[in-house]
Amino acid sequence: MITLAQATADRNLSDEAARMMVNYYEADTLAEHVLAELLAAHQIPGRVLGVDIFAEEMESTEGNVYTFVSYACPVNEIKELAVELAFDDAGHEILLWSLRDTTEWVPENEIQFFEGF
Repeated sequence: MITLAQATADRNLSDEAARMMVNYYEADTLAEHVLAELLAAHQIPGRVLGVDIFAEEMESTEGNVYTFVSYACPVNEIKELAVELAFDDAGHEILLWSLRDTTEWVPENEIQFFEGF
């Protein structure tokens, strides 16, 4: 029975890992399509392919003006693929393309110490 229970647990873990990978690559594909739409657009829209786009004009320390653009594509209930871009007259630069947690971090109010048996 222990072998069957272990095999079931291993399969469940493998299934969850496979779902996470499928979800990640779907989000990555969506992020790529959003980037393609942004590159084809003559101005930055507020929403592309169902994804909200944040855009803001910025100035670098050298005095160059560029447009900072960010968006996020959902992966699952607790993860999203975050994208940050910089657009200027010369083209674009990908600043961030990263998986991030969307849950709110709640700090612990006290430290638990092990006091022995």
